[in-house]
Amino acid sequence: MKTVVLTLFLTLTVYTQASGLQPNQPFEVSAGLLYQQGLYYQYTLGRLDAALEAYNQALALSDRESNQSLNDLIHLRQGECLQLLGRSKEHQVVLAALREGKSSTVYSQDFTKYFPPETDLMLQLDLESLRTSPLFKKIVVMGEHDKKELDQITSVLGFDPLTMLSRLSAAVSLSDDRQMPLEYWLVVGEGNLEGFKPNGIIDGLRQSMQVAVKSKNPKSKIDQKKIFGDVSKTRLHGVEVWSVAIPAEKKKKTGSMMIGWAKLDDRTVVTGDMVSMRHFLAAKAGKSPGLMANQKLSKLGPLAAGKSSFWLAALPTEIMLKVDDIKESLGTANLPALDMVLLSGDMDKDVRATAVVWTADNESAKNLSDIARGLIALAQMVRTEEPLVDRLLRSLTVDTEERKVVVSVVLPGELLTKPDELEKALLKKSPRKPHPPNPQPAAHKPKPPVEPKL
Repeated sequence: MKTVVLTLFLTLTVYTQASGLQPNQPFEVSAGLLYQQGLYYQYTLGRLDAALEAYNQALALSDRESNQSLNDLIHLRQGECLQLLGRSKEHQVVLAALREGKSSTVYSQDFTKYFPPETDLMLQLDLESLRTSPLFKKIVVMGEHDKKELDQITSVLGFDPLTMLSRLSAAVSLSDDRQMPLEYWLVVGEGNLEGFKPNGIIDGLRQSMQVAVKSKNPKSKIDQKKIFGDVSKTRLHGVEVWSVAIPAEKKKKTGSMMIGWAKLDDRTVVTGDMVSMRHFLAAKAGKSPGLMANQKLSKLGPLAAGKSSFWLAALPTEIMLKVDDIKESLGTANLPALDMVLLSGDMDKDVRATAVVWTADNESAKNLSDIARGLIALAQMVRTEEPLVDRLLRSLTVDTEERKVVVSVVLPGELLTKPDELEKALLKKSPRKPHPPNPQPAAHKPKPPVEPKL
């Protein structure tokens, strides 16, 4: 045993001397080494998620080294892993990046599983996938004013959110307070966020608060301490978190909300109220269950993650119990109980969306599908002068499977790029008969006084 240890020690000493490394010198990881590590995870151990994480890190370093040939190799291996994992949407993004010779992000980590268990609604936008669609490019056409605003935001954040963000994930917990409908909230941004400046958020808050105060009273003098409290920094589960108190009205009382933000690494930024921030970071550190404690929502995210450009998961019953305005406005008192909803879709030249609704039992699903089919039949009977609207209505379908109702629709892209024409088409219905002129009010005759009863 001593001979083996001595041999290993001598081998290591000779290697470090020959390579120019000192024993106490930190080892610099290269993109090529991380790529080899990914190959080992993928082909030797069969750990595809670990391989994707290694390839992501290799890609970040390869971008800095401008090594396009290595980028192409990494994309090929990423595509193999994604195909085996069944993550078809991300696979398409990688293939598109390979064809165009660009870098792309592959998400080896699902941050939604760290969301607070109190979450009522969560959503995710795959911005990198959306940016490749022809429709997105037509919709996001910026004027000079928009460009100036984007430049200001970029200056505050330290990165261009329109081009540098690859994915956005958000969680919301609602309240019954009309003044402050958001009880808790959290947003996670992923992408090329190396330039993110945590202190820039303060400058952005100051600017937005000043604009808000000035809009109410242009002559008012702005006291920063009254607008929001002191900025503080703390470490939560090994992560540096910035926080500040901002004004918030709740239950008709003026108070404040503590919001925080943190940079997890060069690719991930998180912000939200401090309660949600603590939940998120504790779950990420393995100190709390996170969204796994929410038995319903924890099942929905994995159904759409990596397969759609956008998705939204919600608990309708919990939301309507908290927000009476929604229940009253939608007239949902007589609807079957809705257990869970998952809306997902993709964007190309058109928007294809699917809504899956889970009900309490099979009978409720049948009743809900009957209601949906009836509404669709009525909508399809309405004649419009716009072929695109007719196409949208004809694309609506309803399917039922046990306690699941699935509604699918195709929204023509031209309707989104021509909102004025859409509005005109919807307003051009059969002409209504003109209302008769209002009759002249009759002369007011005073009523005789009522004599009191004795």
